Amino acid sequence: MKLLILKFQLICYYGKEGLKIGKWVELNHDYRKCSQVTHIGKYQNGKKIGIWDIYWKYHSNHRIGGGSYVDLQKTRGQSFKNKWWIELSDKFNYWLKIFYEGQYNQGKKIGIWNMININGRRMINLFLIKLCKSDMLNYDDLKTLRGE
Repeated sequence: MKLLILKFQLICYYGKEGLKIGKWVELNHDYRKCSQVTHIGKYQNGKKIGIWDIYWKYHSNHRIGGGSYVDLQKTRGQSFKNKWWIELSDKFNYWLKIFYEGQYNQGKKIGIWNMININGRRMINLFLIKLCKSDMLNYDDLKTLRGE
C-alpha cells in the first residue's frame, strides 16, 4: 500500500476582529464529486487581495481560472475584481465545462465577455458592455433588460 502525503503551506486564520487573514483555500459554492473546484488566494483584514486562482481537481489539480482583486482606499473596506478574469459558469462540472472570460473595472463587468468550453473554443460573445458615462448601460442594466 502506498502512502501519499500532500503538504500545503497555508496560513489561513482569523485575526483579532474575526476577519480572515493570510492564504486561504475556499471550496466553490457547488463543491461535489463531479465539480471539485477550489479558489486560492489571500485575505487581508477580511478582504480578498491580489491574485486569486481557480483550480479544478480532475485526476489532478488544474488551474482553470482566476483574476485579481484591487483594494481601493475610497471603497470603505471593500475589494473589487479588477482587470482580466476567467470565471466558471454557475453550473460548472464534469459534464458542463463552461467558463467566461472578460474584464472588470472596480467590480463591474465591462467590454466583451466570451463563453468558452474547457477545450478553449469560443462559443459566443456573451456581453458587450461599454464603460463610458454613468448614464450608459452597464452589466446590471443588461441583466435586468434580459429578465435575469
